[in-house]
Amino acid sequence: MGQVLSTLTSLRLNVVHERDDASPEHGIHIYEPHQFFTYTLSAYWLKPAMRSLRKLSLYSSIHWGFYPHAKLDGVHFPNLRSLTLGNFSSYEDKQLDWITSHSTLQELYLDDCSILFHIVMNDNEPELSRCPIAKSDLQRNGHGKLQHNYPRRWCDYFVAMEKGLPRLHHFGFGSNREWDRYVMPFENEMDIVSVLKKDRYMRFDGGMCDLGPKDIRLNCDEEDRKALEALYRKTGQQIDCGTIRIGGYTV
Repeated sequence: MGQVLSTLTSLRLNVVHERDDASPEHGIHIYEPHQFFTYTLSAYWLKPAMRSLRKLSLYSSIHWGFYPHAKLDGVHFPNLRSLTLGNFSSYEDKQLDWITSHSTLQELYLDDCSILFHIVMNDNEPELSRCPIAKSDLQRNGHGKLQHNYPRRWCDYFVAMEKGLPRLHHFGFGSNREWDRYVMPFENEMDIVSVLKKDRYMRFDGGMCDLGPKDIRLNCDEEDRKALEALYRKTGQQIDCGTIRIGGYTV
């Protein structure tokens, strides 16, 4: 398979994972997603295609990036022109730096992506062994659990992309309507609705991603909107910024 991948110019992966409908909170701990995103994705799919790939689209039926951890160390595409990430979660600057390291990008689409601003881990070895944040960097809270706060906001990401991706001429941030029908989008990046959804910021708590209680939710809608508008202006896209909805579909 490596020989085939080494000649690819376009790669799209829509990864569907097993669900535990009886106990959905346990689904995130299923072995296979962790094995795939931490090892298989980079070793068997991405690294063999690094030199030839010009278009990459990665989607998952579950939130990925943190838990399961997407290990992208040593993965770089020197000729990449288009990147799409779906259901991807950032938790440290390394994810942003990985995106902006591809200065050749002309198109970037972030579909239903989120920043994990508050992370809570159970203090047990099975969970911590899969956590990409070292235990020494986690703080103990008053409930016997370990936590981590990530200070970056989407406005920081938009500014970094504006400065770090000089060739970018098409950017999409928001949510594809296919998600509303519980269908994972495929080959329709242009259908992303520009929207600042509430769940662009999420809390990770013991295997579940949610908005978190109201007293810890972030209030940076205007900062995000202004930075997003500036990024659209930089790309020269004719986006009616007045239609960028704050809040979106999630309540």
